[in-house]
Amino acid sequence: MKAGAGFTCYGFDVLNDKARRALEWLNRHGRAAEMILGAKGIDVTALDIPARVGTKKHFTACNKVFDAARIYSIASGNKCDAEYTPQLVGLEGRRVEVIDAYGETRRFIVGRTSGWMPCHIEIARRDSHGGPAVTGAPFKSVSVIN
Repeated sequence: MKAGAGFTCYGFDVLNDKARRALEWLNRHGRAAEMILGAKGIDVTALDIPARVGTKKHFTACNKVFDAARIYSIASGNKCDAEYTPQLVGLEGRRVEVIDAYGETRRFIVGRTSGWMPCHIEIARRDSHGGPAVTGAPFKSVSVIN
């Protein structure tokens, strides 16, 4: 499916889940989101994601949700929390040991990306610069270690 000047290989189920979480975030901000986006000609109450995944209509609707969420985030200063790993919220900067959904044990420092929709990242060591997005959630266990 075309995306800008190229094509997307983003999985439609992943796109659907991410867009639905972003729309939930917008709806949690209620009247504030309606006011800010309304002033920019965007009706939050009209944003809807079709149930049928993988169609052009679905893809377009998801992009409209992301555009609205980005505009609201930038205008309000609120970061969209749709991509955070719930079990790691509040543990940013801490070293943790997790047993992931697949039974794998890993240790990392919890970091987060920047931008309007940040996500948690796995930082290997204190002297590391960045790392991959957190995977394997929901975790079977999370322990803070020092």
